Amino acid sequence: MSSGTDYRPRLSIELQELQYKKLQAAVPWGLLKPLFSAIVDDINEMAEAGLGHQLIAAIIAGVVKPRDVIKTLNTGDTNGNPI
Repeated sequence: MSSGTDYRPRLSIELQELQYKKLQAAVPWGLLKPLFSAIVDDINEMAEAGLGHQLIAAIIAGVVKPRDVIKTLNTGDTNGNPI
């Protein structure tokens, strides 16, 4: 959708005030764009693989949570080496 101008698509969502305050406290200044860009890229890749709707449903239903991913990052291989 670029026509040679400096048009940059933006994502705007409504949050509850408490959600917004907690997000501001949790995510350091300047990291919202890379954080949400990474999430959007992952959703897009899953959609291209035909799994986008399943991923979105799993996230909304609370089946997939970032805090669960961290648990897997803190585990090691069979020799105790970080993965």
